[in-house]
Amino acid sequence: MFPWTNAPWQYLTARIQQQQIPHAILIAGPAGVGKLHFARAFAQVLICENPARIGQACGQCRACGQFIAHTHPDYIFIGPEDDSQVIKIDQIRHLREVLTLARHGRRHRVVVVNPAEAMTTAAANSLLKTLEEPPAQTLLVLVTHQPSVLPATLRSRCQRLNIPLPSVETACEWLIHQPSIPTVNPAQCRLALLMNEGAPLRSMEWLAQGMDTRHAQALEAFYAIAQGKLSPLAVAAQWLKTDTVVPLSWPYRWLSELIRIKSGQFPQTGDLQQQAILHKLAQQVDLDELFTLQTRITAILRAQGVALNQQLLYESVLSRWSQLTQPLHA
Repeated sequence: MFPWTNAPWQYLTARIQQQQIPHAILIAGPAGVGKLHFARAFAQVLICENPARIGQACGQCRACGQFIAHTHPDYIFIGPEDDSQVIKIDQIRHLREVLTLARHGRRHRVVVVNPAEAMTTAAANSLLKTLEEPPAQTLLVLVTHQPSVLPATLRSRCQRLNIPLPSVETACEWLIHQPSIPTVNPAQCRLALLMNEGAPLRSMEWLAQGMDTRHAQALEAFYAIAQGKLSPLAVAAQWLKTDTVVPLSWPYRWLSELIRIKSGQFPQTGDLQQQAILHKLAQQVDLDELFTLQTRITAILRAQGVALNQQLLYESVLSRWSQLTQPLHA
């Protein structure tokens, strides 16, 4: 488990000890905090035939072996199928049919729905019928980072567990000890967390993929535009290449950092070289212009998924950035 999930985990293990396991749980929290991992770990505890102790699966019994191999018949995972983005009503109807059958093991049956917000309205309404008449010794776990999207009737029939973002210090300490990123330092951790909304699992993947190096290169290009050394069109074309794509959320974060500096605050990134670039830029740009450009990027980010010309969007943002930084290369 993760250090920031200790409190909700202790709550659930106490419910096991008290033999008061709910029939439905809603696990909510930001993307990248390990909600699905948490749900799976608890499912294994309930399915394990010989728990080592309260709240800990043995990992050795036949049930644990099947669970780890994703073949245990009493663990059911429901998510979007194939290339679909939604969980369809037919999937929930099939689930309801399965739940009428006897359990295979002596312990609980666990159903995990992830992401729960992907259910269509019809699917959610169908699942509601199961929640209204839950089968014995069956736990339904809904995993979501958008709980408000779910129908209130569905939410009201689940016990809610929130998994919050950890503190920067806790997340950095955890990241430093991950084997997939063995050479990471605190400054890199803080930057990764900043660029991933504080989500430790997303930050770990970001670092493991070498995105910190790509980010530094992108910021250098952003600075080069301000100096007049690179054209916005050239940078836009480079950023949109398949192997080096730069999300517009990065310039958004840079503008946020510049706004912090212009407002008399310290930048959140711990990288000294990047701090130096940001401080140089902050001396030459107008605060109101920064807000205006950030608002434009916000509108683009909200429109993601709509058929828009990405090349033109990048060119528009970077051209505007070039214009508002003209004093740097006048």
